[in-house]
Amino acid sequence: MTYHEPILPSSTADALLMDVARRIQLSPTKHDEAEQHYQALCAYVDRPDSPLHQKVIACYPGGSFATGTAIASRVSKDQHDVDVVIELDISPFHDPADVLKTLFAAALSHELDLPFVESHAGSHVEGTYRRRLDLMSGRFALVERAHDFTLVPWRPVLEPHAGKTVSGILRAEGISWTIGRGRGGPTIS
Repeated sequence: MTYHEPILPSSTADALLMDVARRIQLSPTKHDEAEQHYQALCAYVDRPDSPLHQKVIACYPGGSFATGTAIASRVSKDQHDVDVVIELDISPFHDPADVLKTLFAAALSHELDLPFVESHAGSHVEGTYRRRLDLMSGRFALVERAHDFTLVPWRPVLEPHAGKTVSGILRAEGISWTIGRGRGGPTIS
């Protein structure tokens, strides 16, 4: 085995590492702010209008926040790292993709300021096609209605019709779309 001299003396390397650690460490004020954000996130997930209301068993700090070593973001001086692990009271037999879809819908509900309503096979869906969403369980079309929104299976033919009214019947094998209002609009099966 060949021994190589260190590039820097250990005292210089230690000094450089300490300097880096001081630069990325959160100040006590920023750490308190990160703690408040962590608490707010846990409360937000379990708020009364959340689909997870009364399903949150516990909220745990994760990652660097759990070890008390939360650091400043490389993106912005005003950001910091806060990792959260949330234990939910849901059946272990729930499909993880469905649980993620529910969580994603909750985030969209907040973004759109509209409640999410799930569409079931046999139901008529009508509203404005907003965009495609790629989830673990597949691609979905976000259809916004007057007082809510829903997610239904996406088809490539929808893409040129973003912002337009679409309607269709949701079936077990997919959805047959009609683009535009009224009886004369093109039908896409």
